[in-house]
Amino acid sequence: MPAGQQGERLPPTRAARAAAGEPALDAFARARTPLCRRATPEDVADAALLLLSPGSDFGTGPVMVDGGLSVGM
Repeated sequence: MPAGQQGERLPPTRAARAAAGEPALDAFARARTPLCRRATPEDVADAALLLLSPGSDFGTGPVMVDGGLSVGM
């Protein structure tokens, strides 16, 4: 979004802001998630768009945006 414009967005969480650029968390994500990376803002935005779309009308459970981390738990 161009500077000076306001619009709807998903603000970063306190945890996401604290973790930004943290090498230890990047290493954890590469080692423990099937996708071998941390989520990007675009990953989270795409999940939000899915939840807001008619394509999610029949969904009744949680939507995991964790790169597969919860699969191994």
